[in-house]
Amino acid sequence: MLSALQIYNNPLISFKTESFFVLSIIAWTYLLHAYYRSKKIEYRHFSQRGKRRIFVRNPDGSIRFWDLRDCISKDVSPLDNNTRNNLLFLIGLRNQIEHRKAAGLDSYLSARYQACALNFNFYLKKLHSEKYGLDQNLALSLQFAELDYSQAAVIKDKQELIPQDVISYISTFDSRLSTSEIESDRFAYRLLFTKVLAACPAEPSRARKRRGDPLRWLSRRGRPGRCNRGPCRVHPPASIVACLLYSRA
Repeated sequence: MLSALQIYNNPLISFKTESFFVLSIIAWTYLLHAYYRSKKIEYRHFSQRGKRRIFVRNPDGSIRFWDLRDCISKDVSPLDNNTRNNLLFLIGLRNQIEHRKAAGLDSYLSARYQACALNFNFYLKKLHSEKYGLDQNLALSLQFAELDYSQAAVIKDKQELIPQDVISYISTFDSRLSTSEIESDRFAYRLLFTKVLAACPAEPSRARKRRGDPLRWLSRRGRPGRCNRGPCRVHPPASIVACLLYSRA
């Protein structure tokens, strides 16, 4: 999964979505295979003949193991329903684009990719051990362009590049989910960035505790070069971005 995120965040790589699908699906499959093995649950395809198991084999003669769809569709699956929906969506989307390039998906569905990564870290720790958690690898991606609302228009423009049958798949899948399932952060982790002009780095934390527009609240409470408690000689005027991810889906 670390490789999936590293590739997706690499500005020099064009096939972000395709690479993320391949590596994240493999990572999830390995994670669940390890869980089933630890619980002594058979995760190979077989037919029962009396007391004998006849294992299904691939064309090359190797035993066929459960793929990710099998792993998450069984009654013994340890995943919650919204995480399962996220993975079923990504598996179906992978099948839609595996033989062709679908431009525009990288930013259009980034919220669902982000949920996939967060869910993986959650279940990695829950099913195996906290020591395997990937939290220490959290990093912010630096930008060449200033974050502003014009980037939403860029995402909308890229949406026009997505093939119509892929758009239809997304709409059809979403129509089968309830409102609560669509809004779950385990299905799609959505954040909206807000640019906050603050006199010191402590200000955004105070702004988050207030309802309404944090930018408007800060403009009322302070001004550049001053903290709320008086003149601030330590912290220069700062432009602070509260959240760095914006995604339509």
